[in-house]
Amino acid sequence: MEGKTWRPPAPSWPKKVGIYNLEYNSFSQVSARGAKEDMGTYLKRSLDNRFALFYRAMVKAFEKHPPKEFEVSFFTAPEFYWNVPWGDFLTEDELNNSADLFLDTVKANVRTLISKFPASLYGHIVLLPGTVAALKPNPNIKPTGSGASKIKVVYEAFNYLTCTHNLPLDDPDYPRPAYMIWPKRVVSSIDFIDGRNCTYSVAALPKNPVNTHLTDSVEECLLSDKGDLTIYIKFVTSTVGQSFDAHDQPFPKSPEGNAPAKKFHNDIIDGLPFGIDICLDYAMASVQKDTFRMAQLEDETFKLDFVIAAGMRLNTATYLNTKHVQYAIHNDGIVSTSESSPLFSTIWKLNHQPTGSPTFTTLVPLSMPRRKSIQKMAWSLSLTKN
Repeated sequence: MEGKTWRPPAPSWPKKVGIYNLEYNSFSQVSARGAKEDMGTYLKRSLDNRFALFYRAMVKAFEKHPPKEFEVSFFTAPEFYWNVPWGDFLTEDELNNSADLFLDTVKANVRTLISKFPASLYGHIVLLPGTVAALKPNPNIKPTGSGASKIKVVYEAFNYLTCTHNLPLDDPDYPRPAYMIWPKRVVSSIDFIDGRNCTYSVAALPKNPVNTHLTDSVEECLLSDKGDLTIYIKFVTSTVGQSFDAHDQPFPKSPEGNAPAKKFHNDIIDGLPFGIDICLDYAMASVQKDTFRMAQLEDETFKLDFVIAAGMRLNTATYLNTKHVQYAIHNDGIVSTSESSPLFSTIWKLNHQPTGSPTFTTLVPLSMPRRKSIQKMAWSLSLTKN
């Protein structure tokens, strides 16, 4: 129609799905902070560089395997993709002032990224661009127990993935959010470190109402050896899955004016809902087993499970009672924990059995690249309707 950009119709019950993984050693980030560079300037520069790297990766991957070959495609990156080494933070002020800059900039970056790949040229794409992790002090958290007296303030972790897509937002028959946020629920002992692992359970906390299945506590972490910066972090996080419209308002709007339920709308593709597990959540608070996490999904019977991690392995026992999951898609920021080393990522086709855990078939990538520190991998999935 004249005056409007043509857009292909959104896919419904797609059978051929493309998976693109940006493989990146996100756990061993290299410090690039100048000797006298202030933290704000450094973070902005680093986030700009990470944006450019992601954009180039998408362009190159799509040149080799055009996403229009598929009815819909997913492009992923590992946990901590957007972060810098924690050892670069030298003071608590630097740490405290960085959180909103991290979270807001990454949200803007990923929304800009998807805008550069319109569906009319690239087909329909869902972007799962790794996580960004940040810490905020919460003076209202009051630990107890023998170790509590040495703790001045406890930090809350914000480690989440912002999902964006290029599907239609103006479809009256199938309304969609513009983007969604999926947070990690538990804090690993290697998430916020500069060298040695954090010490678990140095003080006690009451159970977190967002997930009372989990025992909460405080971790002691050496965040920066150079800055001699030791902090205390709440083990069970408080952020929940959420969805937003193009104007950053909660989605969907309630006709009664009430606040909408906080949910991650994982059903933006008709007939192809997907789930996300971020690293340790896969073992302790997964969307396959943990009813609190499952309840934050719009559709609990999803077909694709994305494990976005830095130090996790796939496990068939996770899918014992989730026969609706057809594929497990793993992108890890630590190559030694990958099932497919020297690759950072793996895709299992799950073969469910009448009883017990499923077996699996490891999918072969569409092509094997030369060994590089950063790789763009692609797979083709065949989906069934059940």
